[in-house]
Amino acid sequence: MNKYLSNRYDILFITIILAAFLINYIGKAILLFSTFIYLFFLLYKKERLLFGNRSFTLLVFIQLILSIIHIIIFQELSVDYFTPIVYFFFLPDLTSRIKIQDNKNSSLLYLIFYFFIFLGLIRVLKIGFDFNQLNFYFFNKNTASMIFELIAGFLLLKNKKKSFALLSLLGLMAIGGKTSIILFFFFSIIVLYPRITENRTKNIVGAIIIIGIVFGVFSMFPYELIKTLFYRFNIWDQALDEIYKNLLVGNGVNSFRYNTNEFGLFGKEAIHNYYLQQFHSFGLILGLSNLLLVLFSFKQIRTRDKKMFLIMFILHAFVDVGWVYGPGIIYGLLIGNLYDKNEI
Repeated sequence: MNKYLSNRYDILFITIILAAFLINYIGKAILLFSTFIYLFFLLYKKERLLFGNRSFTLLVFIQLILSIIHIIIFQELSVDYFTPIVYFFFLPDLTSRIKIQDNKNSSLLYLIFYFFIFLGLIRVLKIGFDFNQLNFYFFNKNTASMIFELIAGFLLLKNKKKSFALLSLLGLMAIGGKTSIILFFFFSIIVLYPRITENRTKNIVGAIIIIGIVFGVFSMFPYELIKTLFYRFNIWDQALDEIYKNLLVGNGVNSFRYNTNEFGLFGKEAIHNYYLQQFHSFGLILGLSNLLLVLFSFKQIRTRDKKMFLIMFILHAFVDVGWVYGPGIIYGLLIGNLYDKNEI
């Protein structure tokens, strides 16, 4: 099968997968069906997958089978079952094949980047810097900051300009994502000053010092600025209690409800921790399979700067839902371009 024809099929599958997120029950069925079809399609063509790893491909099949069993047990069908596969397997593999965001052509990413900067500037002029705002225009603030964090980080990997890093930090401040500001700040230092991380011993000592500095700085912030961190502690405590009660198979998708009126968050569904959300919804067995997909995709990256790009978002997922919808789609689209030809 010629390359052009192959790319046509790849484009068809990526269109189906992305469109499925926008449709209700029909879209979920299409997403499940297209996931299986794409796997068999690649096997039929005998093409090497992006990761070139049979163990990883086997893990994807196992994850799909476990998802189907879980769907039967709870009699529910949700996109959440398939986002780990889509974000860490299909989107990276597809974007690598069709070069949807080639390293030499990132005009769309720059357009989105400056559009967010423009919206942030207008918001600052209207209300100033507000780190506890709930929304950033049509986005949830956390979703907007994670999308911007990914795009800014990917572009910084390419141009390595200090002025761009500074502009990105100002953009994150305008959006109001505190976690993104901290993570992107350290990511920028490592990318712009590579000698800092050359010595392993210095890395360990430096990490300890950085953690101490972060905690020290947070302790000096006024309560109003960091109160959302304390919200998360309470939510995580409740989530852990519910995880232990149904450790193996979980509680089902969207089953979490914050059950106290403290902080005025009664009935809140998001656990604000992607990993806890996985274990709460799917239990230890399927939840662990989902996390292995993350580890496999991370393992394939060879260069230090690219690993730091992934680590930035992996760490962010500890305090937010992470790879859910918008941020996850951007992550999947970008990760396929982090692989050099000699790496796969």
